[in-house]
Amino acid sequence: MSSRASLVRLLERVASRATQKQSDFIASAWDVGRVTLREEKRGSRVVKALRKKAAQKEATQPREKVDKFTKQMHHKRERQMAKVRINEELASLVH
Repeated sequence: MSSRASLVRLLERVASRATQKQSDFIASAWDVGRVTLREEKRGSRVVKALRKKAAQKEATQPREKVDKFTKQMHHKRERQMAKVRINEELASLVH
């Protein structure tokens, strides 16, 4: 059996350790560097979450598809405009 004195010493040791842990926690909680680091991490997590949500939203929305006729029409228009530009360049060189 333990003596009363040894129990008292044990309880004192436990109590001092508990107060040490508590003071360490308070010191770390008010450490400005750690607080700012924690807030930066939290901010980066929020930004990541927002980016992920935007990517998911874009993935769920189907891209606007252009039909074959419209593609052909645009291509034809681009070719016509290129011909017009070439003719204008030739005309400016001749005159």
